[in-house]
Amino acid sequence: MESEISPHLESDVEIPIFPLPLVLLPGEPLTLRIFEPRYKQMIDDCLMNDHPFGVCLENPRERICGWSAPRRTGCTAVIEEFDDISTNLIVHVIGGTRFEISSTIDPFIEAFELLGMDVFPSVEELMEGSSKEGEDRLYIRGNISWISDPEDEWPMSRWSNLVIRWRDWVADFARRLDLDVNEHALAEAIRTPDAADGIQALWEIAISSRLDVLDRQSLITCRSFTQMFDLMEKSFLREPLPFEGMDFRLSEE
Repeated sequence: MESEISPHLESDVEIPIFPLPLVLLPGEPLTLRIFEPRYKQMIDDCLMNDHPFGVCLENPRERICGWSAPRRTGCTAVIEEFDDISTNLIVHVIGGTRFEISSTIDPFIEAFELLGMDVFPSVEELMEGSSKEGEDRLYIRGNISWISDPEDEWPMSRWSNLVIRWRDWVADFARRLDLDVNEHALAEAIRTPDAADGIQALWEIAISSRLDVLDRQSLITCRSFTQMFDLMEKSFLREPLPFEGMDFRLSEE
């Protein structure tokens, strides 16, 4: 099992960065199918060093050595389990700690070097044939600082109202799919937290909801409970994403 780097012990660290078309939230499970050599190397490094990697939403306005660049705020992915199946790695992770990238370190290989290839070469072949010198990692790395949990007062009255909105949102979503709604189970689904574990309760609600990817990105940048409640209350006023717009692929790469 992968161990999280504790933000209480290290204030500025370097971690692998995995830009993806999604946002990982703290406590959220995610399954990835890894087939590119650069990310196979990344997973090997994480397992060997017992460290997580960082998941960031892709930045459509920026490239790094021709590859998709990450947005500056992300969440660590802690490896829980992995399977080596044929030429793929199936990696099961869970969201860890939010972070902000202060600077990035370029990968060893340029994207153009893989253009036109029908079959990916091995990590060793890529390392031997690369045109760059000095660096030895195929993936983007980031120097990061940790984002602390909010320290403002836990708004218990707003929590009650948010839970009501969440229940209505989930019930509406279920009805759109012609599913029966167990009102009692729904009422018991979300616990009433105290200030100490309020942040995790908020993540649980966000994970269980089909929030827009940009809402999720905004959520992980929030520094206060006030900001988080404002964003989530607005998101629940909108209609749930249509069923046909959901992505049920195993691969997130």
